[in-house]
Amino acid sequence: MSSIMKKPKFPKFMSLLYSRGLDIKEFTKILIDSGYHQYNYNNVRKKLRGDSSLDFEDIVVFSRVMNVKESIFFNNQYTKCIPNMNIS
Repeated sequence: MSSIMKKPKFPKFMSLLYSRGLDIKEFTKILIDSGYHQYNYNNVRKKLRGDSSLDFEDIVVFSRVMNVKESIFFNNQYTKCIPNMNIS
């Protein structure tokens, strides 16, 4: 039986985890060891896969634990939508 791999909701963050040799289970252990006991494996997995909402508070916590900026969760293409404003 084969399954279709789902594209990750946050590819930059997932790539960061895997580049550091971590998976979601190990990342959850790091969260708990850092004092964030409200997170469990299923909760973190659903948030990172996009199955449940990832609040800004979660983004701040995940970024703080991994020592990266919060912008890793956001698509930087939004700047293309901002018109060029010439202010004199």
